[in-house]
Amino acid sequence: MMNREKLKSFIRFLKQCGSSFTAAEHMKKELVQKDFVELDYRKSWNLQRGKAYVLRYEGALVAFRLGADLSKGFSIIGSHTDSPGFQVKGMELLVKDEDVRLNTEVYGGPILNTWFDRPLSLSGRVFLCKQSQIREQIVHFEEPLALFPNLAIHMNREVNKGYEINPQKELPLLLTEDRSLRTLLARKLQVEEQHILDGDLFLYDIQGPVLMGEKEEYLQSPRLDNLAMAYASMLAILTASIEKNSMIIAWDHEEIGSSTQSGADSVLLKEILERILSSEELNSREAFALLCSNSFLISADMAHGHHPNHEEVGDPLYRPKMGQGPVIKHSARKSYTTTAGSSAFFKTLCDEAKVPCQVFYNASNRRGGGTISPITASHLMIPSVDVGAPMLAMHSCRELMHGDDFLSMEKVFETFFQ
Repeated sequence: MMNREKLKSFIRFLKQCGSSFTAAEHMKKELVQKDFVELDYRKSWNLQRGKAYVLRYEGALVAFRLGADLSKGFSIIGSHTDSPGFQVKGMELLVKDEDVRLNTEVYGGPILNTWFDRPLSLSGRVFLCKQSQIREQIVHFEEPLALFPNLAIHMNREVNKGYEINPQKELPLLLTEDRSLRTLLARKLQVEEQHILDGDLFLYDIQGPVLMGEKEEYLQSPRLDNLAMAYASMLAILTASIEKNSMIIAWDHEEIGSSTQSGADSVLLKEILERILSSEELNSREAFALLCSNSFLISADMAHGHHPNHEEVGDPLYRPKMGQGPVIKHSARKSYTTTAGSSAFFKTLCDEAKVPCQVFYNASNRRGGGTISPITASHLMIPSVDVGAPMLAMHSCRELMHGDDFLSMEKVFETFFQ
């Protein structure tokens, strides 16, 4: 079994992250502590070779090291910071008699019933205005404040035969005496209520990560998809070679289609690469084409592990198992961008890192999901491979992975950056 200090660091990170905004902010802070220079997207950049930089843009994060001639391209790892769940609608609460409910809407594709009867809280960001100055404030409640209560079986006898959840009717109770969300936020942030203009708030499971198994080899936690890959890539770039150009980009909004300014279907990566070139006065289309064609993208998003109770949903030959290493994902319809060539390259990385490697194909009668790389490929001529750590219960409120798979992925990422 590998050294588990990095896994412990990941667990501490998970406990602090209830939204893409808190995840990106905590990753940024860790990088700044390791001498990465923080950049502001709204200001001009004065970049230097041999330096490392980090930028938080909304709920996304980009970090990179400049160490080589830019025509040699970048080694890039892409991931995402968001997870399926529930987002709060605005700042108003639903109040009737003594009952207070949050008005929420579904974000992405969560397994809805896994959120019921769990202690939940709020995480995200708010915008404040004081003395005509608007500023963003990250907010993360650690107290259990809300839950989706199930209807007792005595009043819903058919519940175990299948029950369709109406997300507008089944709203979470907010367990507070406050009748205004602004009151709750103002007390948390120690500001005046009238200074709070708006916010992006999400529900999250406060129970956090749990090590399971006789040897505590498994990790059960919210948001493993895809904070496991985002955090592993962040750890890897901390030790990246100073003689290479390396980059991680953790996009937001993958779970809702990526069509936002901080999503993969945006010009964020393209503009960052262009601005890096501009810092060395390389503004030609030829310079950009050379940079892209000599770069390589590892698209890292969690993978489906073999489910022993539902063998019919998997391919009969390719059944990735938890604890047996990274998974290379293939699809004939190119919902994954892996080619034979990019797969071969990743396999050599695994060999060099001395970790096992597995392969995933969807069953031919199932469509399966997608990820960020096909979107990126439609914008940039950068070859790529789709990989991830195998897991169970993807998109559940609580998901399951093997701790060694997190460590194996991080080791392969380190090898890539070396």
